[in-house]
Amino acid sequence: MYHLLTTISLTSGKKLTLHSIHPVPPTYFEDLPDNEGQKETALLQIGKKLKDRQLPTIVAGDINDVVWSYMDELTNTKNILFDVRVGRGFYNSYNAENIFMRWPLDHVYVTKEFNLTKLERLSKIGSDHFPIYVKLGL
Repeated sequence: MYHLLTTISLTSGKKLTLHSIHPVPPTYFEDLPDNEGQKETALLQIGKKLKDRQLPTIVAGDINDVVWSYMDELTNTKNILFDVRVGRGFYNSYNAENIFMRWPLDHVYVTKEFNLTKLERLSKIGSDHFPIYVKLGL
């Protein structure tokens, strides 16, 4: 699992926390060499950190899971994290290389302090994922 945790200071003086994550793929990929001996606990670890948060928080990244999975259960963050896509569509971000097989694997979750100003899937950039553009207000 890759996890970048940072505090961002805005020009307005407000601060926020950003968790940028890329957990290991779901358990059915456990036999892949990169995942040997790993278990997916990243989302639960982040969920524990969010229980005691003091700043508005964003959790974003390639979560290796679809939007219709059970994020609240994976993080134990019911009524803490909110998916910016809810009510707006799937925004399939993977597989940029196959027009017939696409899923929403890249996610942005925010705490209640944020409001969504803009959300769009951008054009292909050479990755197997499409970039997702999110503009938030605080």
